[in-house]
Amino acid sequence: MNTVEIAEKSFELCRNCRPFDFSLSCDTSKCGNPERTVTKAVVCMVATTDLIRKAVDWGAEMIITHEPVFHDGFDRIDKNDPVTAAKVKLLKESGIVVWRLHDHMHLCQPDMIAEHLAVHLGLNGAMEWSEPRNVPRFRLNSPLTPLEIAEKMKQESFAEYIRLSGSTDHKCSLISLCCGQQGDNLYSELKDPEIDLVIAGEGCEWLHCEYARDAGMLGFHKALLFLGHIPSERDGMIYLSKQLQKNCPGVEIRYFECGESYLTI
Repeated sequence: MNTVEIAEKSFELCRNCRPFDFSLSCDTSKCGNPERTVTKAVVCMVATTDLIRKAVDWGAEMIITHEPVFHDGFDRIDKNDPVTAAKVKLLKESGIVVWRLHDHMHLCQPDMIAEHLAVHLGLNGAMEWSEPRNVPRFRLNSPLTPLEIAEKMKQESFAEYIRLSGSTDHKCSLISLCCGQQGDNLYSELKDPEIDLVIAGEGCEWLHCEYARDAGMLGFHKALLFLGHIPSERDGMIYLSKQLQKNCPGVEIRYFECGESYLTI
C-alpha cells in the first residue's frame, strides 16, 4: 500500500461523517511523496521533532498526525521562521510522508476522539450530540462527582496534570466533551444549564476557569476539568492505529506517544 491508500483507509474508518466540504479540510498530505510504498506507519497526536526522528529510526515511511506539523491550522509554512525551516529540512532529509487526520475524526458520528476519551475513562452511559454547537456530550447512567472523575483519571495516570475548577461534589449526569481546544464552544457549554461538567483539553483561565470557579462559589452545580490538549484527544488516535492495523494488510502500524507539551516540575 502507498501513503494515499492508507490515508483513504483512515478516512473510511471515520464512518457517517456529518455534511462537510472536505475540499476545505486540513486532512491532506503535508510533505513527502504521497505515492511512496509503506511497510511501516506511525500514528500520533503531534508529529514533534523527536517523534519524527523516532519514526525514522524505526523505519517508518509514513506518519499520520492529528494536529498540525508546522504550527498552523492548515500547515501554511512561514518561510521566514527558522524553527519551521529547520523542521521542513528534517522532514525533507528523512523522506518520510506526513498526513493529517483531524476533521474526519471529529466529524464522524459519534466523534471518534470524544467517544474514545469516554471509553478510556470507563464511563457508563451513552454519547449524545449538541446542536447547534456540534459538541459531543456523554450522559452517565450512574452519576459521578467531578472529583470522582478527576480521581479516576489520576489513578490511571491519564495526564501529567489535571485541573478542576468549580463545584467538586455535585453529582453529574450530562458531561460536555470539549476535547482539544474548543474556544467559544467551551464557554457556551459551560454556561449551558443542562451541563454539569465540561471536560476539556485547554482553554482560557481568566474566562473558563474563573467562570466555573464563580459558579461553584455561588452554589451552581457546574465544574470544569482541564486535562491538557494531548491527553484529551490521544485515545481516539490510539484506537485509529489499531483499526488501521486490521485494515492495512502488509503494513505494520503503531501509535507513537509524543508526550505532553509541558514538563511538570
